Amino acid sequence: MDIFGSTERKDILAFDKSRNGKHGVGGFHAVTVIVGGGRIRLFVLQPENGTKIHIVVRPEGALTEGDVLLPRWREWDDADPGKRELRHSRYRDLLSAQRGTLHAIVGYEPENGSVKPGELEKMLATSDTAKDALAYMRAVRRLEPADALHLKALISKLVEALDGSRLPRKQEALEQFGRSLLLKDRKGRSNVGALCARLLAGLRRVNGRVDDIRSIGPRLALQLMVLEQELTLHFRTCTAVEKVLRGAIKESELLDTEWSGGSRPALRIGVAIERLTQMGKVFHAEPFLSLRRRIEDQMLVAAVALKEHKVEPLRQALERARELVILTIERVELGAIHRDLSLLAGEKLPADLGRELENRLGRFASRVPELKGIEGLPYDEAVLAVRDGRRTLANGGLKEAKEFVGILVAVLEVPLKPVRAVSDVPQSAAIH
Repeated sequence: MDIFGSTERKDILAFDKSRNGKHGVGGFHAVTVIVGGGRIRLFVLQPENGTKIHIVVRPEGALTEGDVLLPRWREWDDADPGKRELRHSRYRDLLSAQRGTLHAIVGYEPENGSVKPGELEKMLATSDTAKDALAYMRAVRRLEPADALHLKALISKLVEALDGSRLPRKQEALEQFGRSLLLKDRKGRSNVGALCARLLAGLRRVNGRVDDIRSIGPRLALQLMVLEQELTLHFRTCTAVEKVLRGAIKESELLDTEWSGGSRPALRIGVAIERLTQMGKVFHAEPFLSLRRRIEDQMLVAAVALKEHKVEPLRQALERARELVILTIERVELGAIHRDLSLLAGEKLPADLGRELENRLGRFASRVPELKGIEGLPYDEAVLAVRDGRRTLANGGLKEAKEFVGILVAVLEVPLKPVRAVSDVPQSAAIH
């Protein structure tokens, strides 16, 4: 009986045993996570020891195999540690999880040169404004009409900066600043001491949020590093699988319609089929998980054809598997372009970045003819999306270019898996 109280054999799951032990990268184990409004107990792969990133290995509740779960960093109530809990957001694949983490990093603290300020910059500015108001009140002690106008202008900036936030610390600070805006104490008097106390209470909460953001930054950086390591592992394995398939197809061309079971090309193909099955066990996250399932199907067909000495079905299965691997490789490249476009703000691309993305999409366009004839691929739709996407990028259009690249990503996924019933829109890795 396994950890779920079931007698189902765990070896039906494609576990990579090198990652499940004392010296493994992370390993497979059961965890309890909070996703949405529910607490779920499920079996996951944890890519790196010490992180809270999980790849779902066994479906449970609304989660499906191949989903990536990322921790959502929330403010913790220092006064009541019992209220501390870590929630997770669900992403449909490694690429969207990486994109969501980058969005969160840019949202908290944007890169140098960014026109749009991040939350850290906004909170630091709010803190400085509150300090200015406090220093002014302590200096004047008694508020004249001109002082009242000056302070109302400062406090209005504080209210405007925090208005509409859902975070507890910001809501509490907003309440203190809102009460200070009247420049009166509870009894309606112009009491500078009471006003200073309220502003100080609000400032403490703003500074608390600044500390939260600064602690989140390193954790997000670690999260991004682990995701990039996992994506690199999956992608490199993918390219290695393509190389093995290419060699097996070359060996199949040496076979006649009938051959003896001991022929060297047949033996080498048999070894390749077994090796491919083992290599596929690395693929636990989407979009690579769908590739693993398709490869396993084709390797089963190839193994049967090899055993029955049928050359054409064998070659077709190997070629079909290689086509799907090539589609996945191209899907990852397009996903990287889509990620870069989604991180930009505004309607127009910077000229240098536009040229770089156009070149990358141009390289993909030169490989598109190789995809023609792949079973299940809407080839004409892909050609149109490439053409329109390149044209839009050349004109500097950001929103339209992102839409066309998104269409291309969806087109390449068609032969790999059916459309999901659940939403494919990734959730944010952070709450602002």
